[in-house]
Amino acid sequence: MASAFPNYEEEDPEIREIEVLVDDLVKYFEERRFQHEEIVKRGEALEEIMLRHQENLIRENEFLFLLKIGQLYSLTKKDKKVAMDVLSKVVEHDPNVAEAWDALAVCYWDLHDCEKAKFCLENSLRQGRRKVPLRNMSVICRKLSNKYPDKKFSFLEECINLAKEAVEKDVKDGISWGVLGNAYLSAHFKLMKDMDYANLALTSYKEAVNMGTTFNAELYFHQGYVNAFCENYKEALTSLDNAIALDTVKQEPFLLKNELISFLNNDIQNSQIAKSLKVESTSEGSSQFGEDHRMFVHGKVIWSTPKAIYLPV
Repeated sequence: MASAFPNYEEEDPEIREIEVLVDDLVKYFEERRFQHEEIVKRGEALEEIMLRHQENLIRENEFLFLLKIGQLYSLTKKDKKVAMDVLSKVVEHDPNVAEAWDALAVCYWDLHDCEKAKFCLENSLRQGRRKVPLRNMSVICRKLSNKYPDKKFSFLEECINLAKEAVEKDVKDGISWGVLGNAYLSAHFKLMKDMDYANLALTSYKEAVNMGTTFNAELYFHQGYVNAFCENYKEALTSLDNAIALDTVKQEPFLLKNELISFLNNDIQNSQIAKSLKVESTSEGSSQFGEDHRMFVHGKVIWSTPKAIYLPV
């Protein structure tokens, strides 16, 4: 990456080394943001190096140092104000530094302030339509479609278009394919337009896995859920097993797998009984659900999911 402050014709090797190290950590975060402990561990080691050489780094290029320490703090500090104070100085000095806006967006996202995160990414994208802020903006629009039901359709459309644009920037980026899959799945839940969006979500998740995004348990869970919903049961169980193998703590993949196995066992048993009684199967069904559940119907299957389940809605 070229220096964010190109006025310095010759960049000090020490500053360049810090740039590379921070950029590598940012990339790691973009790919594996769910591995928070490892990100903090790496960040703390890098912070120690930067603070040890702080005086020299500031003397050589103060605002580049502030940018890099701000990016670092946006990923590692619980108190986001520490990062935001530093990054605000950078954008006040030069509002065209896209990396500073990206890091500020991360801070506001962690604070659950989608509007300010969107504002930061809009400023970032003015400097160039890069895949990472594009897909991050897609995620924010997806969340805003929940917050503003009257603007649901426009936010969902923007959510899908931004994710598609991110994929077009790099068709081999599995993370962008996963974000596109989440956009389609969210649109399916909220718009219920036949199975078109669900099938597009499946295609996107498949591409994400094909492109090497095989370390994300959440992606496999989403893939498993949609496959189960579309009655692709073998594929659903395979995806859920992958999710469980990658994350043994989260209960949602276990619960969905058990629900699916129970349904399949009951379906086999009911089919055998129906044949012996010469009763034709029916696609109609009814069920009672508590207020803590949502209901999705497809074919013979009525799926209920707790509101807390971590689907991209």
